[in-house]
Amino acid sequence: MFLDQRLTKKVPELTIYFWVIKVLTTGMGETTSDFFVHRYNPYIGAVLWAAILAVTMIWLSCVASGRLIMSITQSVETTETTL
Repeated sequence: MFLDQRLTKKVPELTIYFWVIKVLTTGMGETTSDFFVHRYNPYIGAVLWAAILAVTMIWLSCVASGRLIMSITQSVETTETTL
């Protein structure tokens, strides 16, 4: 029964657009990292980037769960009713 089923593709097709975006984003990330490490204290940079990553992950989890949208909507509604 398993061998009779059609296998589905789980990995998207790798096109030229994928490779262009990958090279650009990887290159920009490496360049930005090198700039900050050589320009500023690497320890301060690591702590700063860790903080930015943490804030971004929290923000993305709020957006994904809908809590951020609900809190913004509630604050707008509250502002409109008090005016």
